[in-house]
Amino acid sequence: MHLAALRARIAAKELEIALQRQILSESEASLGELNLELFRLSTYPTLSLPPELLSEIFIHCLPAAGVDSSSTNDTQAPLLLTQVCKTWKRVALSTPQLWTALNCNFDSESWADRGSSMPLRFG
Repeated sequence: MHLAALRARIAAKELEIALQRQILSESEASLGELNLELFRLSTYPTLSLPPELLSEIFIHCLPAAGVDSSSTNDTQAPLLLTQVCKTWKRVALSTPQLWTALNCNFDSESWADRGSSMPLRFG
């Protein structure tokens, strides 16, 4: 075998090895992403629920009518649900039933009391 032919075969084999390393590297990256997704879904099983079911669960998180609470409080549903993660925020914001009631609770010296007999304005 001639020296030039041997060098050409070595170069071809080195190229083949480089391509295989690239394929291996891409496969390892893909495997890492899959493992991360598996970890995320197994750690937070609610993320694997269909949005329709999650939305239904969120509706049941709303305070009952007449309960002394305020839906404008960010420590209660529905605002609290928007702060958990991106998925929950997306589902909560796209569930109109969560945003149809607004409970306003006033203490004894509230805005309404200070307004005396004047009508309330909303703007």
